Amino acid sequence: MIHPARSLAVTTFLFIGCASAEAQEDRAILQAIEVLRESSADDSAKRRELIDALAKRPATNPLAREARDSCAEAYRSMLEGKEATDRVKKALEKPSEANFNLAETLAKADESIKKSEPAMRTCQKAIIDLNMKRR
Repeated sequence: MIHPARSLAVTTFLFIGCASAEAQEDRAILQAIEVLRESSADDSAKRRELIDALAKRPATNPLAREARDSCAEAYRSMLEGKEATDRVKKALEKPSEANFNLAETLAKADESIKKSEPAMRTCQKAIIDLNMKRR
């Protein structure tokens, strides 16, 4: 027969362990977002690496998942827009070497940047919600 006190202790341990794992997951998501936010926008390769790392982080609770996904989407869209804009700027310096449609690339850049704006608002809200949950 299982002793009631022992059963309560095991249940409490499992509950605390789960909450602790969830809290660690939340902190890891928030830390990955913070590192991404503080990274240089001029280092596209590093930013892409950080976005990919964030997107691959485990997130079992809905708030962590929302923060992870919305922030990864926002920063990915912003990065794609910046990279396309940079390609156009370089092509304008040497138009004879441009091997793509400048107007089309600029339109895609604009579309990516516009797409990042609502995603960034969602990202910011998700960060706040996740931080509030941790209090």
